[in-house]
Amino acid sequence: MGSLKPTDTDTISEYARFLILTVPNGELGNMSPFAVEKALKGIGGSPKSVKKLKSGDLLIETTSAIQTKSFLIAKSILNKPLSVTIHRTLNSCRGVISEPQLLRDTESEILTGLSSQGVIVVRRIHIRRGRDLIPTKHVIHTFNSTKLPANIKAGYLNYKVKVYIPNPIRCFNC
Repeated sequence: MGSLKPTDTDTISEYARFLILTVPNGELGNMSPFAVEKALKGIGGSPKSVKKLKSGDLLIETTSAIQTKSFLIAKSILNKPLSVTIHRTLNSCRGVISEPQLLRDTESEILTGLSSQGVIVVRRIHIRRGRDLIPTKHVIHTFNSTKLPANIKAGYLNYKVKVYIPNPIRCFNC
């Protein structure tokens, strides 16, 4: 996400719960866990969970927007420069809406209409018939929260949101 403007921090802290704390050369993973815990409590209170990543960085789950904001504006930890980034995938969830009424609308129109409800990405599922790509009534929505809403309102209609389960990754070696 790069550098954050003050207004960006307020907006991001509302939905972001998973943050990655990075210190140059991965030194954070080599420091005393007691000292790191004390420093984390000093920055924004005790996080919900803290995990050490293979790179030496820390993945933290915060308990509130206020705690997220305090970690985002932190510049150092244990006298080392600190870089805080938002985890790319853990702060969002994906759901599917299957409605024929949305078949005529483009992805950008759907995104514009649903952005006020936390939708950040819209992608329509296509099927291949011969050489043609045919759009289906199924639309994948990415929400900027960790909890999937049960329903969303598109115009005057309420649609049920189902959990999106991606196809398994295929092996092309055997």
